[in-house]
Amino acid sequence: KERRSAMFKDIDIVFVDEAQDLTEAQLALVEDHNDRHWSSILVYDFRQRLYGFRHAASEAYLRGLPSVAVLHLTSSWRFGGRLASLASALVRHHSNTTATVGVPHVVGNHERITHVREVRDIPFDEVCGVGGCLAIVARSNRSLFSLAVAALACPSVKHLSYSGDEDGLFSAFGGRDSLLDAVALRMGCSAHQMCDQKGRAARFADLGYVAYRMAASSAGWRGDSEACAMVDRYGSALVDIVRRLVVLVTASPSLPSVCLLTVHAAKGGEWRHVYVHTDLQRMRRAMHGDDLSFQLNLVYVAVTRA
Repeated sequence: KERRSAMFKDIDIVFVDEAQDLTEAQLALVEDHNDRHWSSILVYDFRQRLYGFRHAASEAYLRGLPSVAVLHLTSSWRFGGRLASLASALVRHHSNTTATVGVPHVVGNHERITHVREVRDIPFDEVCGVGGCLAIVARSNRSLFSLAVAALACPSVKHLSYSGDEDGLFSAFGGRDSLLDAVALRMGCSAHQMCDQKGRAARFADLGYVAYRMAASSAGWRGDSEACAMVDRYGSALVDIVRRLVVLVTASPSLPSVCLLTVHAAKGGEWRHVYVHTDLQRMRRAMHGDDLSFQLNLVYVAVTRA
C-alpha cells in the first residue's frame, strides 16, 4: 500500500497499454479503489492475449473491471483494407457468430495498400532476390529450424536472423552443442568425442541413441526431444547444416535476409514482407476446447501484428 502511494504520488491519470498481458496483481496496483486518487485508462485487445501461461489476466477479469465508459478502437494504421477484412473475419470467428451487428469491425488505413495472398512455396527468391527482408512467422521453434534449413537452398538468402543471434537459432534444442551431441550419439561417438562431455547425450554414450531418445520422451526433456526429432529427420547431414546456418547467422544483416520468428516474438514487428507458416494452419484445424481462444489469438496476432 505504501509503495503504491509513493508510485502514484501527484499522478492524476494512469495510462495502461497492453493490459491484456498484465497479471491481475499488476492491474490491481492501478485499479484497486482503496485510497485511490487517480483516474485510469486501460487499453487492451482480447484477441492479442498471448501470455496466459504467465498468468496474464483473463478476459472475464478485464471485462469485470468497473468503468465509466468503454470505447472500441477498431481502426488500424498498420495495414490496408484487405488485411483489415481478414482481421474482421477472425474477430467474428472469435465471437462464434456470422452476424456483423454488435461485433467490432476492423478498419484499415485507407492510405496504405496491403497485399494478402496464399502462396504454394515460401517466397525466398521473390523477396530476397531483390534485396528485401522476408519475415517468416510460425508457431513452433521446430518449424522455424526447418525453415532455416530450407533457406540454405536459396542462394538469394545472404543472412538469417533468429532471435537476433546465433545461439537463438538452436535454443529449441538446448543450444548448438546439444544438437551436435545428439548427432554424435546417433553416429556412435564416445562421450569424450562430444561437445559437452557432461551433457545428457554424453551420459547415454554406452546405452546408445535409441535409449537417449526414449529417455528424453518419457522424462519430458523438451530440448533433447526436439534435438532427436531433427536428428531423425536429417541424420548425419545435420553437422554440415549447422555449420552453414552459423555462417548465414553471422553474415552482415545489411544483406538480403530472412527473419524467423515465433508469433510471440513477431508481435509489433510490422515487417514489409511477411509469410505466415502453415503450422498455424494445421494448428487451427486441430483446435478444440479450452485451447480455442488462445490458438485463435496466435493466428490473429500472426496476420495482423507481424
